[in-house]
Amino acid sequence: MNPKVSVIVPNYNHAPFLTERLESILAQSFRAYELVVLDDFSMDESQQIIRRYQNRYPWIRVFTNDRNSGSPFKQWDHGVKQTRGDYIWIAESDDVAKPDFLEKMVPILDDHPRIGLVYCSAAIIDEQSRCTENAYPASGTGNRGDYLRSGRDEIKRKLCISNTINNASGVLFRRTAYIDAGGADCAMRYCGDWFLYLRLLLKWDIAYRAEKLNCYRSHAGSSFHEYYRTDAYLEELTRVYRFILQQMALPPLSKRRIRERLTLHCCLSIRKGFLPSKDILRETRRIAPYFELRAAWLIICKILQKSLLG
Repeated sequence: MNPKVSVIVPNYNHAPFLTERLESILAQSFRAYELVVLDDFSMDESQQIIRRYQNRYPWIRVFTNDRNSGSPFKQWDHGVKQTRGDYIWIAESDDVAKPDFLEKMVPILDDHPRIGLVYCSAAIIDEQSRCTENAYPASGTGNRGDYLRSGRDEIKRKLCISNTINNASGVLFRRTAYIDAGGADCAMRYCGDWFLYLRLLLKWDIAYRAEKLNCYRSHAGSSFHEYYRTDAYLEELTRVYRFILQQMALPPLSKRRIRERLTLHCCLSIRKGFLPSKDILRETRRIAPYFELRAAWLIICKILQKSLLG
């Protein structure tokens, strides 16, 4: 008999957090799950920790790469192919879950067959597992309580502007919806989760649980620290926005907010010392015409704001 949930732990160099992550899965009050651990050629002590757990719990399946894949989303799809559960939980190796995460999330998918994914609110923890924020700031602007919503409506309301599904570890997917969406985009490194949610929600509905059942860990190795070091993040960002504009008939306000958001990211890149390439700037102008004027206006507003506050 297949397990109800497939828990996939994609790991790369997260040895300091891996034990706590695995313990938080093994402590789940909902027991009808299988556990698959993936290691993407870690150079730290990760594989020793994984082998120790596999020896203690022989039912844990482990897959290790003999070279780094270069994308966390390749690991997502690889993990899904190795599993059989009706639902998929991609439990990132540096995060932590509350013991009742699955117990409270699974019934939502059980009771609503049109929901392709459900996500919950998240607390933010630091490297020592201390809570630093009451809730992850992107846990959904305007999300004051639980809700069920059509996927396309969710895109129009929030996801067309930014990835408001706060943390991949707080998401439970329906397997058929994940596969129907084509899986993760393995060419992406930063926006693959957002791109997957968008493609999935074009056909499926979404649910949100306001309770903080997940803990997102912010630390020096978090991928967001690399966003503006190369063109890669901005290239993925423009690709996602182009996809949204092609697939959805958005109201003028949403289109304006997309242009503003893309302009802001380009400005942040320059502020952090990286000048986007000509190709990126050309694509930015296609999505956000008069990009330079928008950027200048944004800078002037920031200067005026500082002057007034000062």
